[in-house]
Amino acid sequence: MEKIYMEESQNNNNRRGGRSSTSVMMSFILAFVAIISLVAYGFGQISFAIDPEGEVEGQFPNTIQMIGETNDAYKIYVFDQNINQPIGTSRVALHRYSESPDKFIYCIEQDIDTDDGEYNKGTEIEDAGLVFLLSYLLNENNAIKSSSANADVGSITPLLRPWITQSAIWLYQKEIGAPNSTHMTDDMKDALLSAHALTDFLHQDSAAVYNSNYVIYDDCYIDSDDLQEKTIRQILEKAIAIHRGEDTWNLGIKISKASDNVSVTTDEKYYQSDKITISASGTGFQGYKVDLSSAPEGSYIVDTNNEKIPADRLENVTVGTQFYLRVPVDKITEANKTVKLKVTGAYRIPIAYKYLRTGFQTVALVGNAVKHYNTGIDVPFEYTPEVPDTSITTAQSIYFVGLLILLTGVGIIYSNVKPSKANS
Repeated sequence: MEKIYMEESQNNNNRRGGRSSTSVMMSFILAFVAIISLVAYGFGQISFAIDPEGEVEGQFPNTIQMIGETNDAYKIYVFDQNINQPIGTSRVALHRYSESPDKFIYCIEQDIDTDDGEYNKGTEIEDAGLVFLLSYLLNENNAIKSSSANADVGSITPLLRPWITQSAIWLYQKEIGAPNSTHMTDDMKDALLSAHALTDFLHQDSAAVYNSNYVIYDDCYIDSDDLQEKTIRQILEKAIAIHRGEDTWNLGIKISKASDNVSVTTDEKYYQSDKITISASGTGFQGYKVDLSSAPEGSYIVDTNNEKIPADRLENVTVGTQFYLRVPVDKITEANKTVKLKVTGAYRIPIAYKYLRTGFQTVALVGNAVKHYNTGIDVPFEYTPEVPDTSITTAQSIYFVGLLILLTGVGIIYSNVKPSKANS
């Protein structure tokens, strides 16, 4: 009997030991999983911040190689359909980027010769009109369409977009009086702006590049979200107007509030502004961030459902979001009762850089960059509680006076009657 008891005791100890070992092992496994989860969380979190300003990496190398100067297939002329030959004064030479031969480099100084070879990166082009022209004509999302053909002729005819772009640059530079743009004669200007058909130096007896019965600058157009439908001539004219300060590219953000009205939350701890709206104009808008650093401590923002927007989400707010600003009642002072709300919007837009080669003309390469646009608004927090209207009307006054007289009369009668009863 004692042997059986000892064996059972030993078995129980073994089972407890097994369970203990299993528990220890499971603890190690859980700890390991927890560590892996924390590491994964730490390195895999999504950043909500808007993109920082700067060029998109790799789009503007320090040097580029130009090709195409000696290739007659890239020397484009206006083809005169009446005499079946090219107009000699209308030549527009196209130049390709050796790293990507279907990408073109554009000359911005017509008076100076170009040369195949290496060009070094210079400064960013600051002329807003020229950058506008380049960005809209070279944006691959902007199809070049023909009204007469009802087709995307830019993709059907590969050299049409480069010809439009290079000829428009020269016309633009001539119109604004840019340096080294005197080579553009009136005859060449008229030929480019009235061109129906195009050919290259290899095919001088046919419209080998493009053929239409309509003027290219008036028939071809770009349809984009912010420009709507604009012909090439209209885009050129808008670029010139932008340069002269008569028009804008229409990029930027706007912040507005419904009114200066202020309310108090149901718990009476916060003042709340009226609805605030952010809007953006122009294509390429990525999002915006809201800066509350100038607001009193404890301030925060709620959406239209009165749900608090977390701080990280304020680093990249989506377009169309509307919100309210809440400020603690006990933090408002005479000095900070007007809160400055700051907003920064991020755009991914085309920019252009000059590329230089000693002794030859300046060329331009177009790529993308992130640009920030800032704005702000003052939000006053001068709360005036609604006081109930306690005034009474004339009729109410007459009623109360009459009631008072009636009660006084009753009192007098009662006081006179009571002693009489007592004496009877």
